[in-house]
Amino acid sequence: MAEVLLSASVEVLLQKLLLLATNCNSHLWGSKKELENLRRCLAMARAVLHDAERQQRKDQAVKLWLKKLEDLAYDADNLLDELNHTTLKKSEWKVCFVLSLPNPLSCKMRAKIREIIVNLKMINEEANDFAIPRGVEDGINHINHKETDCFHGDSNIVGREDDVSTMVESLICQTNQVVAVFPIVGMGGLGKTTLARLIYNDEQIVRYFDERIWVCVSENFDVNKIIRLVLESLTQRSIDVQSRNALLQILHKELGGRKYLLVLDDVWNEKLEEWDDFKRSLVGINATKGNAIIVTTRSERVASIVATHHLHFLEKLSEDDCWSVFKERAFPEGDVPMELVPIGKQIAHKCSGLPLAANLLGGMLRLTKETSEWSLVLRNGLWNLNGDENAVLQVLKLSFDHLPSTSVKKCFAYCSIFSRDHDIEKDQLVQLWMAEGFLQLSQGDHLKMESLGNEFFNILLQNSLLQDVKRDDYGNITHCKMHSHVHALAQSISRYEGFNIGCSTEDGHPHVRYLSMKSLRESMPSVVKERARSLRTLFLADNVSGSMLSNFKYLRVLSFHGVDVAEVPSSISKLIHLRYLDLSGTKIRALADSLCMLFNLQTLRLNGCDFLESIPSQLSKLKNLRHLHYYSFDATCLMPFKMGQLTCLQTLQFFNVGYADGQQIGEIGFLKELGGDLEIRNLEKVTNQQEARSADLCRKENIYKLIFQWSSGRQDTVNDDSVLGGLEPHPNLKSLTVQNFMGDKLPTWIMTMMVSTIEGHLLGLDNLVEIKLKGCRKCEELPMLGHLPHLKYLDLTGLDNLKTINRSFYGRDFLRSRTYQGDNTNIASFRSLKRLVFCNMPNLVEWTEPEEVTTEKVFPHLEEIEIHNCSQLTTTPCSFPSLEELRISNVSSYQPLENICSSDNSSGLTFLHIDGLLELACLPDNLLNNVKNLVYLAIYKCPNLVHVVPRVRGFGSFLRVLDIKECTNLSTLPDDLQTLQSLAMLWISRCPKITSIPSLEGLTTLEELRISYCDELASLPNEMLLSCMSLKSLSIENCVNLTSFPNLKQLHSLLSLRIVDCPQLTCLPKGLHSLSCLNYLRIGPFSEDLTSFPILDYEDAPNSEIHEENLQLFSLRSLTLFGRPHWDSLPAWLQSLSSLAELHLYDFGFEAVPEWIKNMSSLERLGLYWCEKVSFLPSIEATKCLVKLREVEIYNCPLLSERCSSLSGSNSEWSKISHINQIKVDGKQITSEATYEVLPSPTLTKKEKKRRKK
Repeated sequence: MAEVLLSASVEVLLQKLLLLATNCNSHLWGSKKELENLRRCLAMARAVLHDAERQQRKDQAVKLWLKKLEDLAYDADNLLDELNHTTLKKSEWKVCFVLSLPNPLSCKMRAKIREIIVNLKMINEEANDFAIPRGVEDGINHINHKETDCFHGDSNIVGREDDVSTMVESLICQTNQVVAVFPIVGMGGLGKTTLARLIYNDEQIVRYFDERIWVCVSENFDVNKIIRLVLESLTQRSIDVQSRNALLQILHKELGGRKYLLVLDDVWNEKLEEWDDFKRSLVGINATKGNAIIVTTRSERVASIVATHHLHFLEKLSEDDCWSVFKERAFPEGDVPMELVPIGKQIAHKCSGLPLAANLLGGMLRLTKETSEWSLVLRNGLWNLNGDENAVLQVLKLSFDHLPSTSVKKCFAYCSIFSRDHDIEKDQLVQLWMAEGFLQLSQGDHLKMESLGNEFFNILLQNSLLQDVKRDDYGNITHCKMHSHVHALAQSISRYEGFNIGCSTEDGHPHVRYLSMKSLRESMPSVVKERARSLRTLFLADNVSGSMLSNFKYLRVLSFHGVDVAEVPSSISKLIHLRYLDLSGTKIRALADSLCMLFNLQTLRLNGCDFLESIPSQLSKLKNLRHLHYYSFDATCLMPFKMGQLTCLQTLQFFNVGYADGQQIGEIGFLKELGGDLEIRNLEKVTNQQEARSADLCRKENIYKLIFQWSSGRQDTVNDDSVLGGLEPHPNLKSLTVQNFMGDKLPTWIMTMMVSTIEGHLLGLDNLVEIKLKGCRKCEELPMLGHLPHLKYLDLTGLDNLKTINRSFYGRDFLRSRTYQGDNTNIASFRSLKRLVFCNMPNLVEWTEPEEVTTEKVFPHLEEIEIHNCSQLTTTPCSFPSLEELRISNVSSYQPLENICSSDNSSGLTFLHIDGLLELACLPDNLLNNVKNLVYLAIYKCPNLVHVVPRVRGFGSFLRVLDIKECTNLSTLPDDLQTLQSLAMLWISRCPKITSIPSLEGLTTLEELRISYCDELASLPNEMLLSCMSLKSLSIENCVNLTSFPNLKQLHSLLSLRIVDCPQLTCLPKGLHSLSCLNYLRIGPFSEDLTSFPILDYEDAPNSEIHEENLQLFSLRSLTLFGRPHWDSLPAWLQSLSSLAELHLYDFGFEAVPEWIKNMSSLERLGLYWCEKVSFLPSIEATKCLVKLREVEIYNCPLLSERCSSLSGSNSEWSKISHINQIKVDGKQITSEATYEVLPSPTLTKKEKKRRKK
């Protein structure tokens, strides 16, 4: 299929060259005649393209002719681009008049142009020899811009309801296995990923699993990589760790003891040993029962290898369901013309039950309602569809063939440069298309290239060639993906262009145009150098020398994204054709001014360049720069001079206002094309309203997010009011933030949310989705906001002088007069608001109720409220019918809590976090009566709290988390705590007056119990935990008077146990020896009265030590023991822990590490801390038996530290551990070369540090 792209490439190039030739001035070329000759030759070549495309499929000579024409067109493009760069360069030097004079450079160029004309004539004559007919030359290839729209790609799922319910039921009912695997099997195009996504987002699944993780695997089943992707999915941050063990340690912290669902999408691996390796790793870090993995695969063999449950074979859709999918894509508005129904049903029938085929065809025919077009597709486009994967490829090819222009086809093919399943950033993709010259506008077309690119993007979405879109909070599409079949199609049709993903170019065309290099091997440079002349796009994943980079002289696109590079090669300034440069995620500290000689540069990406201190001062030379992606938190760094000269600039994320000419706010006014988001800082440097107006924000219709920021720490102001008054935005604005404004009152345009148009009319800021007012300390009144129809997020923080939120806030009078003409019953204030934050308003006393209306007409969709540090607040509204989450902290009165939770319609509240309500003595009765669906309840720092609630029976039947912290007068918990049948986590911390914990009998769902810093707690009943069969994590810490501990023998699911700093305990818990799933144990110190570490004894025979054969700690991987300085031995039962990987010992008084440590065959890490008497390690024979030991750490063990730091001598212990990879002594890493590196010391709790000092 590569020949399809060949003619498209030539078409796009000739179209571009025709525009250039038409628009150029003849004095640059030498004569008008030469210019006309070139234009005529280009037009003649273009006229035969359509028929040449058809003939090349049968005639190899025509194909070779097209390739020759393409190479010549690229040469012409490079030459004209070089001429354009020379013009820009001389214009910058302000010596444009030189162009009219003969000089060696212009003469050389004219000679090259004449050569191209000669070659074009020869190629046109060859076309006559092939008898290729010439079509009518119709100028530029047009697209009807008005026909396209932004298709969301979020169609409803048809025909998979039973599949979803079956899989959900299986996942929830599976409770016996640690990791159960459920494969979904089916050929490509059946919707396996879509089904997995439906299950993943199902409400029952979201509630049942603590964590949900999605990883796209594809062909390469690399266990380390998959674990890293799991971690990144959990933490939402990049993980740079490479070591398997280090990855698993982090994963254990994130996932240990939590029930999870993992989706592994698109698995191909058939090696059982690799799958077993991966699964063992998961079981090792989390032995909880009930975890599940969904695997999607096309291979039944793969499914059979991984499955622990029955395979779920995904069937084809019924004919009716296929018609529904097709109809929804072709007619999203729902109305289907009667004459198209029978044809549409026949097309749906030919889809053979494949939802991808139905989606593709529906999207393809969406923009045409002509019966003849539909019939043509039915007759000629669909033949021999038998429902297999070839049918999908056939439909995909048909969809590609029906794309409306060669430019769109070229744009689609370019997408193959991204790896499979890559999250493609929409703006980046459009900028890449633009850099490559695919977005050419015809003469008189007023669209921007980016607008054309967005249209092309939407066309590909409509045809399902791009899908799985992601959106930001404002509804803008930010990312998308390509289906694996679509990606395969793109690679197939772009093979001729030489898209080489990886590091091999052996099968590529000698004129590689686009290259994404995963690595630079030693042999790579010579291979690439041979093709460097033709290369136009280069994505690098590794550093490259400046000399090598200079070989790629015709590059349009260069990406160093994420490469470990600290300096940009100076030779980059020689890449005069460069339009797109991505240095994001690098460690560069500065950009040389020579970068500003890249006069053709359109896009400069510097996202995540955390070390970059500033951008070049001469940036204003880049007259063609359209997108500067760079954000710095430093408001003091100066902007480049004369930014206003970058008149093409559309993306500028921040502007630091300066005093100097060329750095003032007026520079923004010259940037007529600015769009996206813009943060304007240092507004105290703007002198008056007239200067503020020079930013001309009211005309910038493409800016959707604005942040106005004054510097913090100012006490007085003279002009904040007038400056903000002059910064009126365009009515299209979607997000507004005002920060550190020190005026007494906000300007009229904010108070009314109305701005003046250029014509003098007043328009409302009705498109606002988000408003933040922060640090406006002197403001005494809030603007009218309730009338804004799309406002979803409102954040009011640091309004120190605000005392009352009055009724004008709701905008009801405005709504009545503007829309409903006095009909009070149909007015909804804050009709779209979802999240509301009040923070740091110390003088706020009253938040007034709106006037009498039905509850559905005030905050009808508000889901989250946060109230923080509003200490005097006493009055709030009572009507929040959709409230789900409430966070309230540092409010003296309990009245706001009672008001918000008092209404009958507050029953939807699921999350309640209370912190610092000084007057709260007990949760309000109405909260108990109304809030029946609470899932999370946290109460912090309420010093007068005496009771949580009198009784919990009937309250909190869904409660999963109860967290109580720093309630210093709380002495008891509810007696009927065991009635909380859904409780999974109970955390009690720093409640010093609690003397007892009620029975937890019956809490079969409890998974985590933490009790810490409860000074008066003396005992925990022996039978307390016997029915807690689901308990996975148990932590009792810093309970200084605790003398007894409950029996653990029934805790068969326990994974983690911490009993730390309970100095009155004299024995180990009963049943500890039987915890076969226990993975992590941290315990001690015990009573100082003991002479040694307590023994593991039998429950019915105290002081009778457990025999080795009865010790069942089979899964224990990490053990930390705290001893006493007078305990001169370690417990003997340690030597039986064959699975132990980490052993950390604190404060023991033994003199030598025992020889029997060699029995710990799995030991990987050994740590000795504050063991002041220890002098000797076990023998070298013993340490060499520990074949897995890779790290030894010794800290504050003075005798042993000295012996290990000395690499030789009679007292040296070095030889016993010299073979171990990593040795740390007192925070320094020691090697055989005696080199030292400062490393962090062991992390200790504050209590542990305090004990060390004593």
